[in-house]
Amino acid sequence: LAISEAKASAAQLAPPTVVEARESELDRFVSKPAFEQACRDYVRLVMGRNPALPDRGIVGAWWGPVPDERPPAERRTRQGEVDIVVYDGDRLLLAGEAKWTAWPADLDALSQLEATTRHLPGVDAETRLLLVSREGFSERLRALAARRQIVLRTVDDLCG
Repeated sequence: LAISEAKASAAQLAPPTVVEARESELDRFVSKPAFEQACRDYVRLVMGRNPALPDRGIVGAWWGPVPDERPPAERRTRQGEVDIVVYDGDRLLLAGEAKWTAWPADLDALSQLEATTRHLPGVDAETRLLLVSREGFSERLRALAARRQIVLRTVDDLCG
């Protein structure tokens, strides 16, 4: 028993393993290129088979200058990014955001997507919005999404 307790105490005092130390870095890696790419791959895979998403189009990502509506007021533009876009010619059919956070996505994620999307080339009243979240969605975001026909997907949806 004394040996077990000594091992347990030593384990508590031991420095973190490489895996533990790199966990936050792994999360950052997964959140940017890997998760965003997985979301775009999902859209490509289900296009034409899921009525909530476009049935055709070119899937990619978009980034570029957008008017900066946030302080400081002296900046006139900022670099905007939309993780998932689907274009059919010049028309934007879908704009989406991939959220790899440790908490459910809330209204701020939708607001950010809308603020950037309205400046994208080819956006119109028929452009659909998509949010993909690792940890799901808040109740108020789900309620708003249902009223406004915003597409919500989780990691489970991507894998299932």
